[in-house]
Amino acid sequence: MKPRKAQSVASSLKRKGFRPQERDHTFYRFFAYGRRTPILTKISHGASECSRSLLSQMAKQLHLSSDEFARMLNCPMKSEEYVRLLCERGILDPEEILQTAIHEVASTQEEDH
Repeated sequence: MKPRKAQSVASSLKRKGFRPQERDHTFYRFFAYGRRTPILTKISHGASECSRSLLSQMAKQLHLSSDEFARMLNCPMKSEEYVRLLCERGILDPEEILQTAIHEVASTQEEDH
């Protein structure tokens, strides 16, 4: 995977359900259907570009291959597909995710009435 602008990587992560947490670096935590998960990666403050090695480390932290991570950053991979992959790999509990998704749908329907 070729180097990418840090701002572009951050934007892609946010579109997929990652939320930034400012500390000594900017950490990005994944939220599935609004629920906090243990999935976490970071981008250094002031970084203008993410190197190949950093992108490779980020892919591993996100439990993705380099090709899958590139798909995530390029946007063909939606957050639902990412959740499915994490469930298939045993990283997230499918039952927990299903209950969270059901609760979110029910909340949305209540707001519409």
